[in-house]
Amino acid sequence: MTWYKLLDQFFILLLVVYNIGFAINSKIIEILGLKIYSNIFASSLIIILYLLLTAYRYLLYENINIRNMVNSTELPSVSIILPIRNEENNIKTCLKNLLTLNYPTYEIIVADGSSTDKSIEIANKTINNFNENNIVVNIIEEEELPDDWLGKSWGCWNAAKIANGNLYLFTDADTIHSKNSLNVAVEKMLEMNLDGLSIIGKMMSLSVIEKIIMPSFKSLIFLIFGGRYGSKYLRDLAIGQYILVKKETYDGFGGHEVIKDKIAEDIHLASKISSIGSFKSFNGNKVYSVRMYSNYDEILNGLSRNANESMSDKKIGSIIAVFSLLIWKVVPLITLPLFILEGYDGIEVIVLFCIFSIGSILVDVELNDDKLYYLFILPIGLVLLSWILIDNIFFNRAKEISWKGRKYNFNE
Repeated sequence: MTWYKLLDQFFILLLVVYNIGFAINSKIIEILGLKIYSNIFASSLIIILYLLLTAYRYLLYENINIRNMVNSTELPSVSIILPIRNEENNIKTCLKNLLTLNYPTYEIIVADGSSTDKSIEIANKTINNFNENNIVVNIIEEEELPDDWLGKSWGCWNAAKIANGNLYLFTDADTIHSKNSLNVAVEKMLEMNLDGLSIIGKMMSLSVIEKIIMPSFKSLIFLIFGGRYGSKYLRDLAIGQYILVKKETYDGFGGHEVIKDKIAEDIHLASKISSIGSFKSFNGNKVYSVRMYSNYDEILNGLSRNANESMSDKKIGSIIAVFSLLIWKVVPLITLPLFILEGYDGIEVIVLFCIFSIGSILVDVELNDDKLYYLFILPIGLVLLSWILIDNIFFNRAKEISWKGRKYNFNE
């Protein structure tokens, strides 16, 4: 059963309990501490909350789903651009999946940014052992990183210069692509006549701290950047693990050279695509999965790296979004026990807010395609994530961080 169906049944059950309770003069309402005297009023409030949650679910994101595809030869050719640096733990799995995509014409370009581990050795072995479809794969050694460039953009730029595809897919080594992912993405781009798109995949969480923070992270970025209509009204939402763009569009705005010094290059890339064409982001838990960070230090460094640049110029909007989420999804759940224990008046309002909070968290569980127990974890993760973002947006304590063996200074 999908979470939205569970959510629907949750509200239907709630309406039934209210109406039966009033119909048989039950004490259920009193036990909950509610003092709503009108059955019509109570039912109306629940229906309004349900409609608000339905709107929230609709506006938050748009899904892109995997289905059985026909390997059509009419689809445009794609160059998959994979910048790497010290990815010996990820490169084999990533390449194995890319080499077996159900897509008619594509090439893979691996741009190595002076890796000091066994990334290239493992990449070559993987290509030799798993390239049964004879996919063209080029591994290039980047030239020395210029002082005015950042590493990932430099790798993407070098790879794009030798790419032959009509479309470019920029992806990362920590991604695991489903077999039909590229087919689905390209068909969606053609169907909607887009110049570019980004897909936010399933965020895998293995450690405890990942399970607490990362689901909240995905929900928060969709809300801050506007979700379904973000590209039209707010800021463009994109994630570096999956950005697909037309070659002529990429060349038209100047490619990664015009964003060469940007830390959050994915957000800026989406903005550049939107400046001369159409761009849209999708939720795609079945398209690919990614384990972005494996421990708290990586989470802190990774989120700091992005928050400082992508949100610091919109401090007021970001802080409103963060505190709104806390008030919306956390505060009611904390205050309800206090109201019950102390017997405060107005508890019916808190209960209704709690119902709304639980419902919206169920939507977030659906967004992340997670298990039901995340219903209890998400509020905790939201508090921790909010602190990390606020700390970096306003206090900028992470003035310098290390990422993939390179240092980033936010004061420069």
